[in-house]
Amino acid sequence: MKQKKLPKLQIIGPVYNEEEVIEDFFNRLIKTLDTLKNKYRCQVMFVVDKSTDDTILKLKKIAKVNKNVQLLFLSSRFGHQMSLVAGMDHSDAEVTIMMDTDLQHPPELIPKFLYEYENGNDIVLGIRNIPADKSFFKRLSSNFFYKILNFFADIRLKTGEADFRLISRNVLTVFKSQIREQNQFLRGLFSWVGFKKSLVHFNAEERYLGDSKYSWNKMFQFAGSGIISFSKK
Repeated sequence: MKQKKLPKLQIIGPVYNEEEVIEDFFNRLIKTLDTLKNKYRCQVMFVVDKSTDDTILKLKKIAKVNKNVQLLFLSSRFGHQMSLVAGMDHSDAEVTIMMDTDLQHPPELIPKFLYEYENGNDIVLGIRNIPADKSFFKRLSSNFFYKILNFFADIRLKTGEADFRLISRNVLTVFKSQIREQNQFLRGLFSWVGFKKSLVHFNAEERYLGDSKYSWNKMFQFAGSGIISFSKK
């Protein structure tokens, strides 16, 4: 009797100047994916925004010894959101998970996302908890970001919603065939597009190497993009 083909799970990881953490991220990711090999055919796609450090060299070494790793190199600096769009455009999986590669999104949580998917959810959103030991300013600024966005925009985002998410092939098909605008504000689009959703709460780990790629200026631009895209006000 012919064995049934396992569904494909694609991990999309946008990368920009992560030479200090990319190997640690991949090692933790592959340990988690190894626990799923009896249920899914796992593949990792790194979408490399044009980097200026040794990220590309390290990724090529990873891909050379791991046949289930794909590298997608962008021709210019297009940014985090469009890196995710490029990854979706090149995915053909039944299940796609997007996550950052700086270890702020713990790979060990992937089975929780899959559990929600296996229970009938087409979109599983990662919600970042804001720990009480964070500085008052940090907690205030994070809450302010979501409050101002929800006030002006005609969508509602959960406080702490991150670009750590799972989507089914049904959702992927919609984005590949019908949502083709430039400068996509993905958190808003995944709220707007419908489908059955669930949430996975997580604690973001402290960044122990490398620097955050989101400056205050970029955060304001990000919020502005969401407001312009989803507000009539």
